[in-house]
Amino acid sequence: MRKITVIPILIVSILVAISLPSSVQAASEPITLRLAGPHFPITLDPQRAEDVDSVDHIANLFVGLTDVDPVMGKIRPSLATAWQQDAAGQVWTFTLRNDVPWVKWDARSQAVTKVRNVTAQDFVDGIRRSCDPRLNAFYTWVAAGIIQGCEKVARLDKTQIKDSDFDQIAVRAVSDTQLEITTKGNLPYFLSTTSYWMFRPIPKEIIDQYGDAWTTASNIVTDGPFVLTEYTKNGQAVYVRNPLYPQNVHTDPAGNIQRIIYSSTGNNIPIRSYFSGLIEIVDVPLSSAQDVLANLDNLLQNPYEVVNFVNRPSPAVFYFGFMEDKPPFDKVEVRRAISAAIDRSGFSDKYGGQVTGHFTPPGIYGGFEQGNPDADLGTDGYDPDYAKAQLSAAGFPNCKGFPTINVETTETAPGLYLQQMMQESLDCPASRVRVRKVEPDQLYKDIKPGAKNRPDIALLGWAPDYPDANNWMHDVLSCHAENDLQRPCTDIDQQIDRASALPYGPDRITLYHTIEKAFFATDGQFPIAPLVVYNPLTIVKPWLHGPINTDGRFGGYHWEMYNIDQAAQKAAQRYMQCGCPN
Repeated sequence: MRKITVIPILIVSILVAISLPSSVQAASEPITLRLAGPHFPITLDPQRAEDVDSVDHIANLFVGLTDVDPVMGKIRPSLATAWQQDAAGQVWTFTLRNDVPWVKWDARSQAVTKVRNVTAQDFVDGIRRSCDPRLNAFYTWVAAGIIQGCEKVARLDKTQIKDSDFDQIAVRAVSDTQLEITTKGNLPYFLSTTSYWMFRPIPKEIIDQYGDAWTTASNIVTDGPFVLTEYTKNGQAVYVRNPLYPQNVHTDPAGNIQRIIYSSTGNNIPIRSYFSGLIEIVDVPLSSAQDVLANLDNLLQNPYEVVNFVNRPSPAVFYFGFMEDKPPFDKVEVRRAISAAIDRSGFSDKYGGQVTGHFTPPGIYGGFEQGNPDADLGTDGYDPDYAKAQLSAAGFPNCKGFPTINVETTETAPGLYLQQMMQESLDCPASRVRVRKVEPDQLYKDIKPGAKNRPDIALLGWAPDYPDANNWMHDVLSCHAENDLQRPCTDIDQQIDRASALPYGPDRITLYHTIEKAFFATDGQFPIAPLVVYNPLTIVKPWLHGPINTDGRFGGYHWEMYNIDQAAQKAAQRYMQCGCPN
């Protein structure tokens, strides 16, 4: 689903000052959900988004064809009320609502205003735009693997593209309320991808008018349950409830959140902001949970506070990615050596998560389930003796002659852990592993082929868009996808393509297991070194209610479903401000 670059590091001293807009500070303050996190969304553009932070925000601004039920995790109607496919399973027809408006925030009147209603053509424009190579978007190549004709456009020379080229993409508006999409064959997982953010509608006339500036607070036009009113890059975003959004888009009871304030905290977990009553919810890595518990006496200052821990299982996988176009990582023995040099248990102890030696996690269709002998790789990948033997086979015995490599991360500590493991397992001097810390948007730019500061290794993460192994094997590892790692095409890619078109059943599962082994068994290709399946622990204020333990597993969070007991929230805030009893 989404790239992740940050494994949160707990710093209990961090305190985020969340400034409330003047309208929020008024006597009749709206019911406000206050959020903060390690990173600010990189973009609010649905076709450009590739990181979890951006997707969470976009999901509340733009509504798509379908939605992932935040409780059951299944696809359900959204703007599309019904759908059907032809006998070949390749042509899909969606029936759309006709009552969802495009809206924008009017700063002068401090009100949400209607622009026009969403139509099927807006979906055509959005899906076509997702195939446009000029966006330089990661998900262009995901769309290219799904929509017929999309790959042809994605491969065009960016400087020679004409409007008529997009007619090759097999999506059309039959009417204002009928949308037809043709896929690249009978893809069993296609319906699960219809909730994708890059397949959401766009107001093309606004993009044509403002270009890249169309997502600023003063220009953006959206169709979701919330409307953007303020957006300060790497600072603060403010959203208000969209009063023109139909209440029956989904069957869930509507929440009562009227305003959302989201603030960035850099790479740090805003734990003190949480206990100081400035935010309602915070994710803490499991490895840091003991630190929180040990500091509760110091952190817990409010008699109205109840420490509610919620375990939200997340199938996100963190990994070190190897740039195979950069020697010595063009040698499979080097990739095997570094992967086998990493003690994943030690990594898990420091940063949390469940140790893994493969990529598609449990709970994903076609993934490796623990205890299944047919799907078990049999190892977490840590084997220092094998690592040394492979490095020697690559021509670098005891790391002699091994070049200095650059590791890029959004946090220094995990990079230093790799440096330590290469020193302990491979006898590589620490000076041979240079760690460079950058912001997430810079990391995404640097790993692109041809980038000026392209690293040799990057710490990355992947959270699923839909519960199918294709989202892992094809969308991340296939040479036919974005392929930032520049993995050369092999017979494995033919297996990936074949698996994507197989119907659900044992043959498809077996083939995905075969592909995993080709990548990550002892003699595998190791385009990446999987590390952990990340499992955060969430602390939630007692006055916040909603599907907290299941929401956001696939796609973004459903903030419109959450409720706040404002009286309890205000009582806690008054105590923190003056120690006044209520």
